[in-house]
Amino acid sequence: MWPKIALVAALLVYIGLMVAGRWGVVPHRLRRRKPADVYVLVTANGDREIEWVLRGLERISEELGKTVEVAVIDIHSEDLTLAIVRRFQSDHLTVRLVPVETRQEAARVARHMLRERRGRRATMLRIS
Repeated sequence: MWPKIALVAALLVYIGLMVAGRWGVVPHRLRRRKPADVYVLVTANGDREIEWVLRGLERISEELGKTVEVAVIDIHSEDLTLAIVRRFQSDHLTVRLVPVETRQEAARVARHMLRERRGRRATMLRIS
């Protein structure tokens, strides 16, 4: 008897939290974070990883129904990274490629891009 009551109570709490989350009643720290509007990706010879990251961001943008901006800072790649990045321009994904020569220059450009986008959610990822 008690296990059934505990199960029903847990289920009611779970449903209550779901409904409260939809109506904005749940405190901010308990809500799911929304995806960023801007992603800054820093990569150097990351052709194997960059394609999957861009595919994931494209899927997120399609599900949200809005355009996601992606800035790819490429540190002198000698593989297929540049060709892969150029291929991913779409209706839901705006891709901007910024080639640089050194890691220091990449760090400076990334800081500038993040500062430039104040007021919008931005995320920076390092892909190697």
